[in-house]
Amino acid sequence: MFKYPIGVQLFNRPQYARRVLQSIQNQSLDFDEQLISIYIDGFEGSIYQKRNETDFTDDVEAIAREFFPNSEIVRFRSNCGIADLHNRLQTAVFARTAEWAAFFEEDVVLEPMYFRELGELIKVTEAFDSIVKVGCFQIIDSMSHLPRGLNGFYPGTGTKAFAERKSFFVAKQPVITKFVDIERIPGDNSDNSIRCSNLAAAGYFLPYFQKDSLIESFLHFEEKFHVVTKPNIATDIGFEGVHNYTTSPLKASQEENSTAISIQERRRELEESFDQIVIESKQHIIQNYKDVLQGYHASTSRKLMLYKILIMTFKKGL
Repeated sequence: MFKYPIGVQLFNRPQYARRVLQSIQNQSLDFDEQLISIYIDGFEGSIYQKRNETDFTDDVEAIAREFFPNSEIVRFRSNCGIADLHNRLQTAVFARTAEWAAFFEEDVVLEPMYFRELGELIKVTEAFDSIVKVGCFQIIDSMSHLPRGLNGFYPGTGTKAFAERKSFFVAKQPVITKFVDIERIPGDNSDNSIRCSNLAAAGYFLPYFQKDSLIESFLHFEEKFHVVTKPNIATDIGFEGVHNYTTSPLKASQEENSTAISIQERRRELEESFDQIVIESKQHIIQNYKDVLQGYHASTSRKLMLYKILIMTFKKGL
């Protein structure tokens, strides 16, 4: 049984809501519906309203109640935005006593074995205090060659389908709150460089003013890690204008599927791979900063700020 609380973020796209909720309902591992919290972002003030598009949040709420009538379903009238909604959802879910919880965004469809693998990953990694996020999904296709095999362990990115430690949520919440505060500053705040500089002035550094980028940067500077395996046993169904790609689940060979690996064996494999995961995680975040530095669109002040970040990063060493 998947014993951990579950949080799901939905918005104004009923076609996405139905697919992600159905994929949760179809999991091969049982779970307690009363441990599910579904948060639906509001239409008022959203980019959809500004485009004069249709408000489908009534439909999204109806779909949520159709699939999980006994779960906690919260619908906001005003638009929170992805970062604020995510923070509110995590606050509610981690109000429970569990030390781990699972979170899913609306535009991901899970394979039926996702909960089973995620639950096993938590057991495998929970003795590693520096591993604070686990998942079986990776947006960036950086592991297509799978050098450590389909059952190997790799550094993770993204926040679409993962489990997180409560202690990490508590540590990063002030940073997320600051991010949301800067996002809401009146005036022309659309310049990514201005927003990043405002956040840097508060002591938080990131290459892009974006929630996932902030969390990845916070992981790095706190020397914590997001670890994934079996990428991907979920599919990113995306949406034109936000994600112009989809991911396809990787399929294990018949031989790999037929080989059972114990929790103890997987822990040993993780121990053997951990030093390499640390190196690859640091290389990934440094490359993010370098990509921005090399971009023609970055302002001089922004580049100077990022140079300082890189110096701090290299001082920590690879």
